[in-house]
Amino acid sequence: MKLLKIVIRFLRIPVRLLKRAVIVYASSGVDNPIDTELVRRVFISNFFGFIGFFFTFPLGIIALFKREFILAGILLFVAAIYLCNYFYLRFSCNHALAAKVILYLHSILMLYLLCTGGVNNTGPLWMYTLPAVLFFMNGFRNGLIDTLFLFVIITAVLFIPGNPIVTADYSISFIVRFMFSLATVAFLSGLHEYSRMRSSFTLLKRSRMFEEAAKTDPLTSLPNRRGMHERLNEEFQKFDGMNNIFSIVIADIDFFKHVNDTYGHDGGDAVLVSLAQKFRTVLRNQDYVSRWGGEEFLILLADTKVNGAIILSEKIRKAVEEMIIIHGKKKIKVTISFGAAEISDMSSIDVVIKRADKMLYKAKVGGRNQVFPKRDNAK
Repeated sequence: MKLLKIVIRFLRIPVRLLKRAVIVYASSGVDNPIDTELVRRVFISNFFGFIGFFFTFPLGIIALFKREFILAGILLFVAAIYLCNYFYLRFSCNHALAAKVILYLHSILMLYLLCTGGVNNTGPLWMYTLPAVLFFMNGFRNGLIDTLFLFVIITAVLFIPGNPIVTADYSISFIVRFMFSLATVAFLSGLHEYSRMRSSFTLLKRSRMFEEAAKTDPLTSLPNRRGMHERLNEEFQKFDGMNNIFSIVIADIDFFKHVNDTYGHDGGDAVLVSLAQKFRTVLRNQDYVSRWGGEEFLILLADTKVNGAIILSEKIRKAVEEMIIIHGKKKIKVTISFGAAEISDMSSIDVVIKRADKMLYKAKVGGRNQVFPKRDNAK
């Protein structure tokens, strides 16, 4: 038993090395491992190139020994192109060109084998690999177009009487059966690619929905803190690179605990939803508002200095002050306090948010339902 375990453990070493070598080979030329569709196409290109080389090279050598020099030359030339294409993909990462080389090369080789018959009229058998490759490399839509074009060429090659480029002798019954069987393979390959594409699209759509949901407040449908942080970082990068000015405003509902105690949490939720709708109505298209947490909202005002932020905040404050929120048979009125801050040199997002929060604190201490800093005191 111990000896068997030692043997198994010993055999795992070459298996692991082989597995690692296969992964390294198949991923050669991948410059963006996050793009799963690109990784898939590169894997297919590499593996197909590998298979193509190790099929065409030995067959070329065999044909050479049989003194079939034209066939041998073509097969060896194709094998060399497969090998060169792999190294080109590995060092240039030009995936589109490498895939086209494989497709065109394989298509030409298959058509040559179809016209000449290959060895003992077995050339057409290799045509069955072509539809799958066309769909795998080009996707469903382009693969379908290429496959239809391929059938037009094959029909022209095989059914034109006295075609001089066809040196092989095929019976009509063989040609008909070959066309029907090839069409079946093409249909199944297309169906598989379509199913894969739809599944991939559905997974991607769901992934984006989950990602969007993770960045959205479920009550107000506004971006949450995570979603706003992403937008703030994007805006800060613009400022850092092109000095695009922007301001941040933090808005806090006054006496929100009293609202919850008086009207219940449902009433508090109704207030939050109504305020979110009011923000969307009053703010400009380029502005971005989020539910920052609890009864706080954070507003990003692009291309706006602090004086502009104060003016807009005052406009929102007056609109909210005049609002009447209907909850059941009850009417709720609330006010909001605002703290504004502007991005400046040597600032960071955290610094600007702390500055706005400090202004909000002054607005609260100073009596609420107001905007700080006051316009006259803003720099």
